[in-house]
Amino acid sequence: MSAERWKRVTRAAGRQHGLLATSQLRSVGFSVQEIRTLVGRGQLERTERGIYRLAGHSPTWRSTVLAHCWATGGRAFGATAAAVHGLGDPHDLSPGYAELLVPIGVRPRARPRLRIHRSSHWDRVRTLELDRIPVIPLPETLVSVAMHHHFEQFRSAFNHARRHNRITLTQLTDVAEPFLSAPVPNCSNLRDALAQLTAAPTLSLSDWSDQFADWCERQGLPRPQLEYRIIDADGCLVAQVDLCWP
Repeated sequence: MSAERWKRVTRAAGRQHGLLATSQLRSVGFSVQEIRTLVGRGQLERTERGIYRLAGHSPTWRSTVLAHCWATGGRAFGATAAAVHGLGDPHDLSPGYAELLVPIGVRPRARPRLRIHRSSHWDRVRTLELDRIPVIPLPETLVSVAMHHHFEQFRSAFNHARRHNRITLTQLTDVAEPFLSAPVPNCSNLRDALAQLTAAPTLSLSDWSDQFADWCERQGLPRPQLEYRIIDADGCLVAQVDLCWP
């Protein structure tokens, strides 16, 4: 085996969370038999049909998502897309499975802890690549979280994005409008989520405040108001506190 070929393979895997596709191995000159030999020696580990992990790379949630995307031709979606975009801690965002969006006619085989969503307008699905993972853009990601997950998870992801100046409420509602005006599944969830968000905005100035407010709700406690403004009888601002149960 050529040292130069192996060096190229190692560099490629390092950029792709340790993963390599058969087509990539073949493109640098490895034959099918040589690939089988590498698997037999433990230098490659098969993770999906036509996808391998290079020895020395431990599986991560990112490598799992990327392998699913390669295997299905899909895009990271929902809470998985929110994690790829960095809208909070991946462990907190994860519902216990990965989510992908694929064209409506595609039926990938069932995989453990993978949920497939289908789009009937695949040609309109915008896609970008973050850390080598194909993913829908941030506004569409938030829309998908609102449609398929609890409001609290959507609010947390949106607050994270808005607090870091990555989106505005106007930008989100503009992207959501086509979904609200068409008879798409779960559009009522999106409508309700936007209504709750705009009826009582809950954007705080810190991750800690959001996390504490979310924790209160999970424990069955009343959700505190965030960045509460105390006004005196003359209408002047006296103070603004992080959290308050008025």
